[in-house]
Amino acid sequence: MDASQLERAYDFPGGRLRRVYRSLSLGLQPRLEEVAANQLAAPFGAGLALVQPCTAELLERDEVVGELEVGIASGRPACTAIRALHGHAITGAYLRSLPIAEIARGVSLSHTVRVFQTRRGAYVGLRYLEHPGLGFGDDFRELHADVQAAATGKRRKLDPEFLEQVARVYREALGTEPPARAVHDRFGPTTPENARRWISLARKRGFLGEAPGRGQAGEQGGQDG
Repeated sequence: MDASQLERAYDFPGGRLRRVYRSLSLGLQPRLEEVAANQLAAPFGAGLALVQPCTAELLERDEVVGELEVGIASGRPACTAIRALHGHAITGAYLRSLPIAEIARGVSLSHTVRVFQTRRGAYVGLRYLEHPGLGFGDDFRELHADVQAAATGKRRKLDPEFLEQVARVYREALGTEPPARAVHDRFGPTTPENARRWISLARKRGFLGEAPGRGQAGEQGGQDG
């Protein structure tokens, strides 16, 4: 797969994607290698997705007694289930001893990919192998920061790629639903005020045309909302 044919995607609705890693060829040149052709993933944050299933083994006295499952809740990776293995019991005392949030953070990072889209519209989940001496480590640290930002609700990076996706979602919603609501629902969790701010910024940066009138949806000379 040619990396130049991929474009960052911030509007992945969830579902199946092709999972790839950026690794090294024999000539020490980066290349993309497929891990799985058809994996379920749930979107969150700024163009990220959590590959499913996402679980961690739970140990007691070096024996696996259960598993912790991580999913997307309120737009963020979080523990969504804890299950005991057959023949084992998970007690309240054991649960209280578990660093659940820490376990969930660790396993969610290992299952997170950046979402890209091919020219044919297929979604691809990409990760970089960590090679600090060759530049891959910097990307891994950025991914870790992006996951942390999504988990703590920190501000989204309003770069041109994101604003272009806002404009696309806005236009697709015109005539079918309030476009500001579509932006809010697609890129949340966020507030309606943030969604309107992103739309306004997309207009100022030239990704959307001016509104046909104050408080009116749509673009001048375009489709009404």
